[in-house]
Amino acid sequence: MNADGSDVIRITDNSVQESAPSWSPDGQRIAYSQVNGRLAEIYTISADGSDAARLTNNSAADSGPSWSPDGRRIAFASNRGGQTQIYTMNVDGSDVTRLTDNADWNLAPSWSPDGQRIAFIRIRNGKFEIYAMNADGSGLARLNSDAGFSLSWGPTAPPARTPMPTSTPAPAQTPMPTPTSTPAPTQTPIPTPTSTPTPIPTPTPTFTPAPANTPTPTTTSAAADSGRIAFSSDRDGNYEIYAMDDDGSGLARLTDNSAGDWDPTWSPDWERIAFSSNRDGNGEIYAMNADGSGVTRLTDNPAGDWEPSWSSDGRIAFTSDRNGNWEIYAMNADGSGATRLTVNPAGDWEPSWSPDGSRVAFSSDRDG
Repeated sequence: MNADGSDVIRITDNSVQESAPSWSPDGQRIAYSQVNGRLAEIYTISADGSDAARLTNNSAADSGPSWSPDGRRIAFASNRGGQTQIYTMNVDGSDVTRLTDNADWNLAPSWSPDGQRIAFIRIRNGKFEIYAMNADGSGLARLNSDAGFSLSWGPTAPPARTPMPTSTPAPAQTPMPTPTSTPAPTQTPIPTPTSTPTPIPTPTPTFTPAPANTPTPTTTSAAADSGRIAFSSDRDGNYEIYAMDDDGSGLARLTDNSAGDWDPTWSPDWERIAFSSNRDGNGEIYAMNADGSGVTRLTDNPAGDWEPSWSSDGRIAFTSDRNGNWEIYAMNADGSGATRLTVNPAGDWEPSWSPDGSRVAFSSDRDG
């Protein structure tokens, strides 16, 4: 749909679930996962719904597609080898390359802004950890040893700045996932939504391509070129937002309260971070400076607001059930001008802006 909610187009039409839309950097195509029972495959489709292409074809679960910044490769997770690992492939599905090879769960790949590194979530001994590696799978490094999810890449730190929980569950009203130490079954990486779909059904952090005017890094070190990673972690007892360099150094806790903070996402100028929090009793959208200062509550209603997503021109799309079911909304960066973009009795979630900020892709069960 357009950024004002007009011209809603159904771009897929199948009897199975399709979710996790991810725009190509040029805004021409959308990658997504199609789930059919215990199998899942990666597809791409033109933004107008034409020319669907199946990229993977095997008796396994392929999920979490993430475009490289240059638009040439797609990273994804797959259990085709028995355990869920990270792979990349060309945008036509050729040259599939396995990047990880271990006995753990490896999920949710996310490219660095310069396309040189890939961060992902690895589940080891029931703990969620963040790793990063070079785009060819070399240089693997564990960035933190504590629970972490909802990771989001940014550039070099302006000032210092900062799914699946473990034993500390999110409050009942929170639509965030609350898995235990046993990870989701390999055959169903993307749960089929019910009549009341929960936003963020799985931890699938995606990279939002930086706009053309993204500041050029001021140093030439690998960490500086790859940028910073914001993520949510319960390492200090409850879920907070943190940030670190891509080698795990420079760790900074950006939020500090007794509630839960999730979903960090960078503003297009890299100066602010929007996130979800239940610190005021229900899910709301907040924003703060990249060093954690200047926290501002952007939404204020008794319902749940989640999944903030910045557009390249500074708008924030999010998911809310303020009108009785999950719909997509958008607002200005200061919280003003909130507009309901979708209107139907079903559920809409996972908003994803096109690179130019003119369109919003999303998942929906409006057609069953």
